[in-house]
Amino acid sequence: MLIVVARHVNPSSRSRPAFVAAIDVGVEVDVGSNSSYFKFNLDFMTFYNLVRLNNDNSYLSAYQIVRNYTASHQNAFFDMIDNALQGPNSARDAEARMLLDEWLLRPVRDPYVDLTDTVSVCGTEACNPIPAPLRPPTDFLWQRDPFQLAGGGSSTVESPGVDYILPYWMGRYYGVISADAVESSAAPSVAVAPVL
Repeated sequence: MLIVVARHVNPSSRSRPAFVAAIDVGVEVDVGSNSSYFKFNLDFMTFYNLVRLNNDNSYLSAYQIVRNYTASHQNAFFDMIDNALQGPNSARDAEARMLLDEWLLRPVRDPYVDLTDTVSVCGTEACNPIPAPLRPPTDFLWQRDPFQLAGGGSSTVESPGVDYILPYWMGRYYGVISADAVESSAAPSVAVAPVL
């Protein structure tokens, strides 16, 4: 997938591996489990470019495999990419707004969290996606397994906030979050500063 994106950036690129499996074959392997959840971030970021920059339905159908698998994972970043590729969807877009609101309820630092006795457990993971405010702290929430029961640190590292900023601004760009929804914590009104 990355080679196709690289060719779009640099059409003179001639490098080609000896064997390239079909994209949907690779995605089928990814959706076999939640192990190494970061793979889904790589899938979504790559499909974001593949689908937008090419007129090839095979990319969209391969994307749909990974989207179908992760659609219930309550992931605001994936929701925003899906909006970019599939267009508006009121339920998904409302979920993304809710998840971003919930992100604001997360601790600023990285305390160690163990939810084994707090949520329903199925094997070694939660049975359902853990609500965003309760998930173990991390540097980018949307790249972590939403069923992960434990993790974090020692309350010494502050969150960088990019896991809020990226889907928020994608939401603004794609019209999921309106400009008048921004409210200053210093002022009681919902007035937006004028564009200069």
